[in-house]
Order: sequence, then structure tokens, then C-alpha cells
Amino acid sequence: MVISSNPEPNKQIFQSLLDNTLQTLDVESKKNQDKYLALLGNKLENVVAAHQIKQVES
Repeated sequence: MVISSNPEPNKQIFQSLLDNTLQTLDVESKKNQDKYLALLGNKLENVVAAHQIKQVES
């Protein structure tokens, strides 16, 4: 699940972050299919969260 903790969220910024995350996961999962297949749902959340934190910090 992806949530925004911003009390005054900007939908365009959130959508951009989500789109970028999906694009990056698509590229990375094609490079390392076995890793991403093994992650499934719960473990994949950590990968997504780490990516989003990097995006917000940069």
C-alpha cells in the first residue's frame, strides 16, 4: 500500500512519485526476475518504500 503522510497532499506530486516508482520497478524486475518473483507482496513493500524514500530525498 502506498500512502501520503502529507496533511495537504498534492495529487500531481503523489502521482508522479507513484509513476516513477512503477517505472523503476518495471525496469528492475526485468533485470532480476527471480528476485522480484520471490518477493511477492509483503516483501515487495520494503523495496517500494525504499525507492520512494530515495525519490523524496533527492
